[in-house]
Amino acid sequence: MKSRLLVLLLVALPLACAAQMRFGTVAYGEVYRAMPEYAEAQQRLAELRVKHEAEATRAEAEFQQKFAEFLQGQKDFPPNIMQKRQKELQDLMEQNIQFRRQTEALMAEAERELQASVAQRLDETIAAIGKEMGLSFVVNTDGGNLPWVNPNAAIDLTATVKSRLKLVSVPQAQ
Repeated sequence: MKSRLLVLLLVALPLACAAQMRFGTVAYGEVYRAMPEYAEAQQRLAELRVKHEAEATRAEAEFQQKFAEFLQGQKDFPPNIMQKRQKELQDLMEQNIQFRRQTEALMAEAERELQASVAQRLDETIAAIGKEMGLSFVVNTDGGNLPWVNPNAAIDLTATVKSRLKLVSVPQAQ
């Protein structure tokens, strides 16, 4: 008898806890992309990308010019000058390739840093709303990761988060 009661209690306890659990959902990407900080970060990245691309283009033009000069004068160069010029061209090409690689790494790092501050603000806002509403957790509905949620069991926080971040106007109560 006691073992049946214990089994019943072990089965009923998680169900009772789950029935009291409240959670929220949010379309994280939708809110994230609507934030002005996201647009600012994208603008800063675009400006940085333009500067790096301009430098890469300048370096490439310098290489092309030196290569054209090499081609024009190669038949007149003595062997030691020919080797020196070939080495210069090889070094210049390697520097350009290295610059491109460094630029890609720097751009990726800049993007991570800029997006981290935007995500942190959004995460803090979602956490504050979740705490205020007494929610156990908030689930991201982006990417089809959560194809269906019982509307009676979850609270969609997307509009609330947008409102808190002042991304949408809230209708005035009359």
